[in-house]
Amino acid sequence: DDERSIRLYALDLSSRASTPTSSLTLTTEFAVNAGRAGASTSAHDSIPHDNHLKGARWSPDGVCLLTCGAEDNTYRVYDIPANLDDVPPASDEPIGPHGLPADRLWPALRIKERESVYDYAWYPGMTANDPGTCVFASTARAQPVHLWDAVTGASRASYVAHDHLDEPIAALSVAF
Repeated sequence: DDERSIRLYALDLSSRASTPTSSLTLTTEFAVNAGRAGASTSAHDSIPHDNHLKGARWSPDGVCLLTCGAEDNTYRVYDIPANLDDVPPASDEPIGPHGLPADRLWPALRIKERESVYDYAWYPGMTANDPGTCVFASTARAQPVHLWDAVTGASRASYVAHDHLDEPIAALSVAF
């Protein structure tokens, strides 16, 4: 296997990383709204904030990366190219008034959750070649478990959990 066409199974976002994946930064996407397509343009969105990754989940086929921001509660699906040469180079021009570097990798899909996200998981049979299997489940505060379509961003199903008094409650974790 050619070293430039390796499939990514780990993503080190630290500045100390020496692997090619260290250049696939997500800094701007999580720190400020960079004015990309579909992004809000309000003044609040242009101010850096502490929106760190709540977690990252590789799809079972290793082609997609699913993340969630802790502050904005937005799921982001990244399509990771099989060949690192397919990732456009980072711009030398800083983005926005805060001078942050441009990201090399932008989400293919964003899904906004209404409340604080507790957990999320890919469907274990997911393959990018079959859009019918491209789904993930999520749970959030005061919300039912949602099954999301990772291609369109639509909710495919919702599952309400009930406690011993038959009152709806949020699940704290999800698994298939």
